[in-house]
Amino acid sequence: MIENAPVRALSHKGLTIEGYSRAAVQSYWRVPELKLGFDLGGQPWGFMATSTWFISHTHLDHIAALPVYVARRRMMKMDPPTIYVPEKAIGRIERLLRAVEDL
Repeated sequence: MIENAPVRALSHKGLTIEGYSRAAVQSYWRVPELKLGFDLGGQPWGFMATSTWFISHTHLDHIAALPVYVARRRMMKMDPPTIYVPEKAIGRIERLLRAVEDL
């Protein structure tokens, strides 16, 4: 059985931040109460309901799971997510997602 991606959590005043970060390996965080996430270097199954993501920059440890996340939502017939990326990365991210979709 494949282990799920690691998740740490901290709650304060009704909000929770969950995720994990290890430099040069993977980084992903979310606030589940807001359905808002930051970076997709990994993508635990429990994060599927998080529909809005902000990508801080395009290093692989921050975007590696982006194509997997988008494909899983499509496969599960969920609404497409809203993904915000740095403006200079829009074209590259679009090409990445198209390339993975074509596989």
